[in-house]
Amino acid sequence: MIFTVFQFSSSSIEQPFAQNINGIVYTMVDVCGEPYQADAHILRFANGIVYAIDAGQGSKFATYLKNNNITAIDKFFISHAHKDHYNGIINVIQSDIKVNTVFFNVPDKEVCDSEKPLGCDSEHVLKTIKFIKDHNISVENLKAEDSFVPQNDTIIVVLAVFDGSNTPIGKTDINDTSAIMKLTYGKTSILFTGDLNARLSEYLVKSKYDVKADILKVPHHGTEGVATNNFFDAVSPKLALVPSPYNLWLSDKSKRVRDYFSSKRIPALVSGMDKDINIFLFENKYEIVKVSCDADKSQKVYVGDKKMVEVNLDASKSSISYGTIKSFVWSEGGNQIASGVKPTIILDKGMHNINLAITSDSGLTAVCTVKIEVSDEKPDRTFDDKYLDILEKCSQKYESCYDSCIEKCENNLCEELCLKELSICEKELPRELKTIK
Repeated sequence: MIFTVFQFSSSSIEQPFAQNINGIVYTMVDVCGEPYQADAHILRFANGIVYAIDAGQGSKFATYLKNNNITAIDKFFISHAHKDHYNGIINVIQSDIKVNTVFFNVPDKEVCDSEKPLGCDSEHVLKTIKFIKDHNISVENLKAEDSFVPQNDTIIVVLAVFDGSNTPIGKTDINDTSAIMKLTYGKTSILFTGDLNARLSEYLVKSKYDVKADILKVPHHGTEGVATNNFFDAVSPKLALVPSPYNLWLSDKSKRVRDYFSSKRIPALVSGMDKDINIFLFENKYEIVKVSCDADKSQKVYVGDKKMVEVNLDASKSSISYGTIKSFVWSEGGNQIASGVKPTIILDKGMHNINLAITSDSGLTAVCTVKIEVSDEKPDRTFDDKYLDILEKCSQKYESCYDSCIEKCENNLCEELCLKELSICEKELPRELKTIK
């Protein structure tokens, strides 16, 4: 078997990223939709090199890349020929994101077309490869034992890859043509498994393939038919990442896998529940990094007889679990309208979808949206309005009481009585407020 090492070089595509992270930023991107599953991963190295593994099915991966200012991908690996893993590469290329090389193995035609119309489709696979080549992007095959060195202290090795026809276990489905790849950096390793199924996973264990890893990308979205518990034991991960919509992960189809990780007390992060999952890899450890974008609640603003109105935006609830947020950018319709944590903007009448993009000092970006309706219809009175009304009533009650006292007597007792009345009013205030919540 030929052993090939792909080194990074000056011809590799580099871009500024994560200058303060001396390691790797790995993200399992949430490209799932309801009800379908999908798979996409991005690896950003300290030297600016970017690798991708799978692309999801629609435009979500391309949108993520755009939002995170990723303009180029040096090597793009497609694990196997199912659309929920490769079809999104079309959107990536159409988004003018530069791709240097795509690794995409064409499976055995008979094996592929036996899954039509819902699974593999050889005609669609070949059309996709032609589309990639028509954009002057090199397409190459992956072979077992190929290795890639994106930076001096990192290696990615292809442990196994089969064509579905000539395999050590006979003919398989397309899931078992998945490229099994292992990344090692310092003391941390990640195993990427595509949609590896039970039969081939057992073969890998019995043949003593080096599948042990700290982080496991759970194969086949964690559903039935997936790799066996023996395989999970051999990997012995400290963390499991599951690219699955939440309803699939919580269904009976994923029960065996859920129960396995729960019984072993191995944390399982699910893209359909945890969204984009970011992991910072350092030489001696890794950190799970959560980026939370919060543009505050939607609001309705009364414009009255004016044409425009000032609106206060608030991103103060946004957070990141590692590092700091360095920028807050507000936009509408693709155009920036403000920046900062609490800017004030001017809006005209109508419905506005305001996007907030927060970016951390490590280059991670998260996007969220707040809906603001500017209307000439006077909104219902707010809680604060009613609260002020009650305070005013208390004040009026005090003044009335005091004036009455003064008319009847001219001593301190009158004022004491009036203050007592005001105190009673103030005690009743919380009870009155409960009725308007």
